[in-house]
Amino acid sequence: MSLAPYSAVEGFQRVKVFFRSDYLDGYRYLDSCGDFIVRAGEDMNLIPDGSPDPQGGNLISPESGVAVEFNAEFSRVAQDLPSNYEDFIKYAKYVDKLYYELFRPSSTDRIGLAITLCLPQESQEQSQQLSNQWGDSGFYANMAKEIGMPCSTRMGEFNFKSGSNNLRVKVSSGHINLDKSPDTDLPARPTSKKRVLIDRLNQGKSRIRESQLHHGIFIDIDLTQDSPPPDVFDEMFELFQRYEQQIPQLIFP
Repeated sequence: MSLAPYSAVEGFQRVKVFFRSDYLDGYRYLDSCGDFIVRAGEDMNLIPDGSPDPQGGNLISPESGVAVEFNAEFSRVAQDLPSNYEDFIKYAKYVDKLYYELFRPSSTDRIGLAITLCLPQESQEQSQQLSNQWGDSGFYANMAKEIGMPCSTRMGEFNFKSGSNNLRVKVSSGHINLDKSPDTDLPARPTSKKRVLIDRLNQGKSRIRESQLHHGIFIDIDLTQDSPPPDVFDEMFELFQRYEQQIPQLIFP
């Protein structure tokens, strides 16, 4: 099944996707945070979002909706409203590689991929009515069989475990709050560099404002692996994409 833009399966839209790596002994962050920011800007055209401090640093690529967060314990790459995974994969792999190069952690303690999917509805009432329809008597047993992991809990949130892999699935209804703020105005007598920066920021704002998401059914899919082996990202991402396609169809067949 091909993935349509902004959709994992028919009707669903991707709201946000995440990749996170938790590291052991990443203390060199305190020495090399500035190097990380400079390199990420030179290599990937990422720009600082706020000022870095001992608690962490943040970078963004506004036009692609990508945000990067990193500190002595973890790195995280997130993307709003991804139409495909090209940028997400590129930044996720780059950030993890640069973290190891500059901060030299002793190992990766855990990695995780997560996504929020939305099935848009016209109102909060319609969202609630649809959410009440899922979860018949055979639903969770069938889901566990298809995924290949036994279901350990069922409370509107499903947790599956097999070896070092953990999968959490949460179904909810609600309203999505996207930042649809107006464009940033140019200051008086802007430099050429400032013009480029504000244009990039406004491209990101325009991208969010174009979204028609308001109310809907939300499915959160969170896949993690403890003590992962090196270079496991591609294998894990393949499994993650399978769940992205499979789980919404199991919940709303």
